[in-house]
Amino acid sequence: MTSSNLVQPIFALCWFSIYPLELSLVSYFGNVFIIPLLISEYFLYIAMKNTVFYCLKRFLMKPLYEEERNLMWTEKILILVTLSFKEPFSYTSILIWYSISMYLYYMNVISEFCKALFICNLLKNLGLFVFIFSVVSIYIIWGIKYLLSEGSEVSNIIFIESFLIFQMNLTTLYQIKFGIISNFKILLLETFKDFMKSLEFIIFVPVVGYHWFCPVCHVYGCYFLMCFLIKLTKLIKYKISVSAFDYEYKAIIEDDLNENKDDKCCICWSLFVEEESTKLKCGHIIHIECLKMWMIKTFERNCPICTQKFL
Repeated sequence: MTSSNLVQPIFALCWFSIYPLELSLVSYFGNVFIIPLLISEYFLYIAMKNTVFYCLKRFLMKPLYEEERNLMWTEKILILVTLSFKEPFSYTSILIWYSISMYLYYMNVISEFCKALFICNLLKNLGLFVFIFSVVSIYIIWGIKYLLSEGSEVSNIIFIESFLIFQMNLTTLYQIKFGIISNFKILLLETFKDFMKSLEFIIFVPVVGYHWFCPVCHVYGCYFLMCFLIKLTKLIKYKISVSAFDYEYKAIIEDDLNENKDDKCCICWSLFVEEESTKLKCGHIIHIECLKMWMIKTFERNCPICTQKFL
């Protein structure tokens, strides 16, 4: 197990060794070369991963080999989703997705190895994140300098938004499947995505649009800035509401469940479970996590059934 976790940073290092080649090809051929390059990256990624990990999966993780093979179609679909963004840094999303998926797979399937795998995956993901962040930072700095001097190649900045959209979709996917990602993190990710979109249109796109006399770019920037401010307001209000909710409401006991006429939550339609549900001021019982999801979707702190305020 430990060997397979130590190999992945080496694999990531080998994978990023093609970064200077990719940068030079994109700079020489222009954005037209990006799509064929991404397709070749996809097949190169599959070949490298299968070559490096096949023996380790076969001999060191034999019990997991058959189960993991069932996840291959999901992996390929998500890789194709990253390619659909048509960005030169899509393989960053692929590597991070693979690291997260293996981490969640270990933590949810092999409970007896949880402690050792947690330490190995923590070190592996930390090293991989630092390495990816350093490369991305260099790429962003290079793109900003080139953008301000030449007034072109805005795609070097826009890939951040695509990466955040991809990460947000993955976060939602794992939230549905495992339910271990907090609602606050999902809302924070959406807020940061809107901030990057507004930053693109307010700062970078007008620089490019100036050369083509395109002042309409500022209209888009104002629109996405308003979306960001709305999300930021919702994020702050949600954080305050959750703190007040945790202080005021406690989980109900079995006697309260027996007194309740309904045995299912009105939001998710699942059965009520002790210590996972709460009773509002109006008397309705709802799952705690479902109610927090409800607070994300609406500014009002009303009961989903009778619309009476509970905060």
